[in-house]
Amino acid sequence: MLLTASETHFFTDPRLCVEAANNITGMVHVVKGPLTAAVAAVIKRKHLKKIGFEASGPASTICAAQETLRWEPRSRLSAG
Repeated sequence: MLLTASETHFFTDPRLCVEAANNITGMVHVVKGPLTAAVAAVIKRKHLKKIGFEASGPASTICAAQETLRWEPRSRLSAG
């Protein structure tokens, strides 16, 4: 899930697309392939400069997401 000041983006694979469309308010992105790549594309398109991560997830997932999202040298990533 990606939250901005004005939007909510939920990312899922095709297995959950119908359930997500029925239960999620906000934009639902059905992704074939790595979810982090789809999140990075939205971040880049929205020109988001500061990204935070929820620190309660598995450490390996958070580290992989941070590495994938390092698409711009000036990006600041923080776990919180």
